[in-house]
Parts: sequence; C-alpha cells; structure tokens
Amino acid sequence: MTLVATPTRSVPSLELRLAGKRLAFGATAAGQQRKLTVQVDVAPGAGLDVVGTASVGATGSVRTKAAVARVGTARLEAPKRTVIRTLRDGRDVAEVR
Repeated sequence: MTLVATPTRSVPSLELRLAGKRLAFGATAAGQQRKLTVQVDVAPGAGLDVVGTASVGATGSVRTKAAVARVGTARLEAPKRTVIRTLRDGRDVAEVR
C-alpha cells in the first residue's frame, strides 16, 4: 500500500504513518508529493483495515488527516432484521431494520 500526501501550501514538517510504519519529512513545499509505501500481508480468506495518516505542522499546531482502506476479504455486514407486522385489515407488511 502507498500513502501519498501533497500539501496545498508550504509546511514546516510532514509525517506519514501507514500500517504501523512512520516516516518524517522536513519542510515540504506546496504541491510537493511525499510517499510512504508499506507491504501489507493478509492471510488468505482474511481481511484487514489499514489506517494511514498525514500530519503537518509544528508542536502546538499540528493538523492530521486520516484514511482507512480495506485489504483482502470485505467485512461481513450483519444480516438485516425483518419483522412482519399484521395491519388491522389483515395485510402483512415487512419492516426491515
């Protein structure tokens, strides 16, 4: 996986974190790309959420932006619960939650 950060204005420092790895850069000009690439291993049939963050600024005024990506098998969602209701006129209707 690769995390790419491109500041829209010059920043005094830039730090990228991805899947437990950290890479710090010094001053970065507006429009200059910084990248962090990490090998993410996922067991066959498994899935993993990978979080990446980009932080800019000096101590006291740090701004952070995060992104999450799913690697491997999609996360299973809980089945929707259906409740059948009988109306006064005898009709059955399904209520899905």
